[in-house]
Amino acid sequence: MPTNTDLHKVKVQPLSTGNQVYLATANLSMLKGRARKLIPQYIDPYQILEGNSSNSTYLLDLLEDLRKCRIHPHFHANLLRHHKANNTALFPHQDTAVIYDLGKPDEQEWYVDEIVTHLWEGRKI
Repeated sequence: MPTNTDLHKVKVQPLSTGNQVYLATANLSMLKGRARKLIPQYIDPYQILEGNSSNSTYLLDLLEDLRKCRIHPHFHANLLRHHKANNTALFPHQDTAVIYDLGKPDEQEWYVDEIVTHLWEGRKI
């Protein structure tokens, strides 16, 4: 007989080696200055390299950029979602190859020598 707690438990979908999964960004460390609410909830489909069904942890083939951010490639199944391929007939211009910038430092820096002019409109510049 299931208890009341078991009725609300989220069932973990079984994953296997070679599957494509999306990774949740909830626990990923981001650089300072990035607004958490503007980061997508799930990023790129990654391939599962190995899985441990006894504790539901999976090793993902992460990009080099994520490894440079010191993100460990093992994740629990609760942080993964199955990848479903896009229907190109319904969504012809949707590009899934674009990788979200998780905090790469800007290569260009701009220095302000002087402010030449400004205009006041009431109390605003």
